[in-house]
Amino acid sequence: AAGSYSDTEGATACAACAAGTASDKEGATACAACAAGTASDKEGATACAACAAGTASDKEGATACTDCAPGSFAAGTGSTSCGLCAAGSYAAAAAATKCDLCEAGSIAAEDGAAACTACPAGTSTSGVTSGATVCDACAAGYSS
Repeated sequence: AAGSYSDTEGATACAACAAGTASDKEGATACAACAAGTASDKEGATACAACAAGTASDKEGATACTDCAPGSFAAGTGSTSCGLCAAGSYAAAAAATKCDLCEAGSIAAEDGAAACTACPAGTSTSGVTSGATVCDACAAGYSS
């Protein structure tokens, strides 16, 4: 039956495909490892499931997809890796499907930020309303 295999001649029973593998055809002599970007957490699977948005699997034979770490994201399903949030944006929680832009007065100077940093006193994002990467010193005669 689909989801099982027999690699022995004269076998009296078929074995269930192991977690991380699947077989969608009857009469299989082996189960195929789940491709990167997919996983199967149960025995006897007939198909591997695509990783949900916010998760990824970078290796074959995965039994589970891994949540993207804070500061990274996976927008669609079937991801093989999580992308880093670009400078000026952040993802505070794990399993993010997108990054949010830093608000005015705060920055993310490098890729992969899990939070934005407030500009220190005497500096500002100089009219940049969102997505800033640097705090600029206030001009003479101005304060923040």
